[in-house]
Amino acid sequence: MSAAAVAVPPKGPGKRKTDLGSQAYGLGSSPTAGMDAVPRGRQADIEALMAGMKSKLAGAVGKANAEKEEALRAKERLERDVKEEKSKVEVLEKGLKTVPPPHANRDRDIHALAKRLGAKIEGTVGQQIKSSQQLQKELDTANQAKGELEKEKKALAKDKDKLETDLRASEDKVKTLQKEKEGLDKAKEELTGRNKELTKKVDDLGVTVESLQRDKSGLQTELADVKKEFDAAREKAKMEFEQHVDKINQLQADLKYSQEMFDAVYNLLEQSNNYLDNVASTA
Repeated sequence: MSAAAVAVPPKGPGKRKTDLGSQAYGLGSSPTAGMDAVPRGRQADIEALMAGMKSKLAGAVGKANAEKEEALRAKERLERDVKEEKSKVEVLEKGLKTVPPPHANRDRDIHALAKRLGAKIEGTVGQQIKSSQQLQKELDTANQAKGELEKEKKALAKDKDKLETDLRASEDKVKTLQKEKEGLDKAKEELTGRNKELTKKVDDLGVTVESLQRDKSGLQTELADVKKEFDAAREKAKMEFEQHVDKINQLQADLKYSQEMFDAVYNLLEQSNNYLDNVASTA
């Protein structure tokens, strides 16, 4: 395994530019002057964070597993080599005990061979120790990466608190809009009552035909002005009512979407942390 078996999340300036909470949640960031408590632009940040975490974890875990398996295979090969060399030495020792007294040159050759075999065994064992030390370094690197992910998890928890605060603020805005809607409904009722009063006023003008003829022009002008005022007020109230209903619906949709995206990110982080725990425990 290499020292880069598990990628450590990057540090330095710009690290949190796309994290949750790296931007203000946008009160006043849209033409609705604070109605969009969770701006749509945060969708790209959340998706980028999820994609980055998936890519980082997949690469790190895959590489760590591959190098871990390679180290285990190398360890098994070394153990087999050591076992074979020990078997050769044992066979040689048994042979020395059973053969006739060796010739001087033969004795020298046998001792030289035993010395070479001993040196080879020592080299094999030393290499195995180095491989074990390297494996430990890789495990330490994985633990360090796990610590970095723990820090990232804490940062996301802080972002969660910030998001919950903004969601509560958005709920307060919804309540305010509902109160404004109630005020518009009341104004509509008042306009309806005024219309009834004006109609009754016309009906109560119990004057003679001559008086009606004399006042006809002025009364028609007054009625036209009243009608224009009533129509304008009614249209304005209707338009404002529809706008507030649209804003309430949009805000509720944004709240639901933001909660779903946050749950997805938080669940992904939990799964990633559990997976790294499993990797570290099996290494």
